[in-house]
Amino acid sequence: MERRTILARLGGLVTAGLAGCVSGSDGGGPPQRTTTQTAMTPTLDDATIAVQRNDCGQTTSDATVSFAEHVAVSGTIWAPDPGWTAVLSAASYDADADELTVAVGVEPRDDSGPVVQCIAEIEYRVTATFSDGLPGSVTVTHETDEGVETVATATA
Repeated sequence: MERRTILARLGGLVTAGLAGCVSGSDGGGPPQRTTTQTAMTPTLDDATIAVQRNDCGQTTSDATVSFAEHVAVSGTIWAPDPGWTAVLSAASYDADADELTVAVGVEPRDDSGPVVQCIAEIEYRVTATFSDGLPGSVTVTHETDEGVETVATATA
């Protein structure tokens, strides 16, 4: 009978001891580990421009922004004549503002030769790739003979 009493008491002590270690609520045990997730900050990896079309038109200046696995900007910028082309003047990401800024300009093509004298509408597509997410907002500006103009803003 004493043996049963000793085993019962020993079992109770072991259970109480383990409960204190598992719960960690008694304040005397080691600190519990907690898992916290920190938000990743997007990083601009690359930005490229591709001219889709360059033809006579009007002084059109517009753009649209889409967010997918990358940021895509489709737009039209004007130039003095079709001997000019669209260029990516700048693409930068401000992590504090969580904003991508894309600046598209125009410059004379080296291979233009003689050209028709008309206002050129140049359709382009800018693709910006990121690591660790996408920006929260995008601002697109056009740089032409008339200065710098914001032509699109978008939020993800």
